[in-house]
Amino acid sequence: MDQGIIKTFKAYYVRHVYISANKALDKGKHDILMAFWKKFSIRHCIEMIKLTWEQVNSSTMNACWQQH
Repeated sequence: MDQGIIKTFKAYYVRHVYISANKALDKGKHDILMAFWKKFSIRHCIEMIKLTWEQVNSSTMNACWQQH
């Protein structure tokens, strides 16, 4: 894959993780974030990958092919 696609994917993925962690923190307890990461499983990761990949738009993909 092109570096632009990877960079875009990583940015969206980090955003999804940050939003999920932030929702856990909104509950107001200090140990919630630690619990969030302990419960974060491969299933959660795959679900976030799916959501992230859906956000990578066709113009980003097309830009990869136009460079080659």
